[in-house]
Amino acid sequence: MTDLGSAAPAVVAVSVNPPADTASAFRQDARVWKLPRSWRWGLGPERTLARVWRDYAIGVQVQRKTIAGVTVRDVVHTEAAYVIDARGDERALFVWPYRAADVEKVVRSVS
Repeated sequence: MTDLGSAAPAVVAVSVNPPADTASAFRQDARVWKLPRSWRWGLGPERTLARVWRDYAIGVQVQRKTIAGVTVRDVVHTEAAYVIDARGDERALFVWPYRAADVEKVVRSVS
């Protein structure tokens, strides 16, 4: 990750799989992925998160499959990153696939 100095943004990743996404699982992910301390996770019940998904146009589809007698959830979702400035205004939207350098350029321009 590039050092943005004083421009380092807060990053919020919003869960799209509430039954599987837990604070302890994300703490472990943060260690493994070496995420910065500014990284935050949006967790909560599905009906609360569904409002966030709707407000930010994130499509979430869940399919349940039974494999060898075990039911698993397969979650497919829109992969997007919003850059939101300190006033709460959306400044940019990136939909996967996008380049980290492009996100970094916008973050630097709004800080």
